[in-house]
Amino acid sequence: AREEAAREEAAMKAAEAALEAEAAREATALEEAEALLKEEPAATPGVTPEASESEEDAEEGEAAEHPEDEEAIEASATEEEEEELDEEEAEEEASEDEPAEEDEDELEVDLGALPASFTSHLLMAQDDRTSQAIISLLREEPEFRRLSESELGDILARDRDDAEQLAAGIQLAVDRGVLPGDLVPAPYREINVLGKSADQVAQEIVEQLPEGGCVVILVGLSGTGKGTTVEKIKGMCQNVATWSNGNCFRALTLLAVAHCEQSGLDGFDPACLTAENIGAWARMLEFGKFDGAFDIRISGLGIDAVVSELANTALKEPKVSKNIPAVAKETQGEVLRFASEAVRAMRDAGCVVVCEGREQSLNFIPSPYRFCLMMSDTSVLGERRAAQRIAAAA
Repeated sequence: AREEAAREEAAMKAAEAALEAEAAREATALEEAEALLKEEPAATPGVTPEASESEEDAEEGEAAEHPEDEEAIEASATEEEEEELDEEEAEEEASEDEPAEEDEDELEVDLGALPASFTSHLLMAQDDRTSQAIISLLREEPEFRRLSESELGDILARDRDDAEQLAAGIQLAVDRGVLPGDLVPAPYREINVLGKSADQVAQEIVEQLPEGGCVVILVGLSGTGKGTTVEKIKGMCQNVATWSNGNCFRALTLLAVAHCEQSGLDGFDPACLTAENIGAWARMLEFGKFDGAFDIRISGLGIDAVVSELANTALKEPKVSKNIPAVAKETQGEVLRFASEAVRAMRDAGCVVVCEGREQSLNFIPSPYRFCLMMSDTSVLGERRAAQRIAAAA
């Protein structure tokens, strides 16, 4: 808790410093313009205040061509991370209303280092361009470096924990014979995202895809921009569909809860997660087109509905949400097998299906179009996350 508080305080200080620097830069620019008008009454032909604003817009456009990639503070298939980041952002927004305490070590910003395109409009965009501008401005500041190092440590630790949990669930599925133990997935094509915009990364992927339907597997460490890249691919290709295992886990958890209730148990009991029960519940799920749209139908234990109808009701109830981790650990194999069949159906219908997530699980979804986003300098991952925190606090 103390480390989290320290990170939030550092983010707030850096954000305040950036805003003060922006105001100072605008004031300085105004003073210089006034001085220039006094010294040179005759304006240079073709240069007007409107033209200057156009130049600033052009600089913003150039910056947009070279943005830093952003981790989806949760756009993507890893819903647990998205929910965690949503809570952190809510706490940061709440802290904005509190007066900032003065600190002798408050981050000082060199106004000369401010990029010309760092405007209030860019700050409010809250995208990869915002992150890159903040990193360019604060990268050499000791306080920003400390925050970045802390964020990088958190990212790597969380990825290790997630990998261990996935590995345990997959091994259970292999032991039960649900998943093959000798799988050798097609090789991944590494894409170094360092210094590339999300558009450039997405374009590099799209250029390697075939005409028509296909399945795209996208993996990589947190912070390499998988979620942002998926959004860019959706804008570059037609008939794009994204797949998340989250709805499968929620549907199976709903069935597990219903089983316990109908068995007369007082709430959910993990003892119900036997291979026989899990297999029966998995057979109650069907993927296909319902009312013209791809969806998952749940048919069993008194439930007959598609997931889209229950997404904001039954599947979000506390009795389901709080038991998803227990169910997910035991049902990795069934969900991955279901996912493989679902994405194949969408591919055969002509969709470009994008699956984004962890390599350990996506290895079991067949496709020759596999990409791993990597960062040759991992310190940039911490810088990105620190910049995202600062932008959110501002």
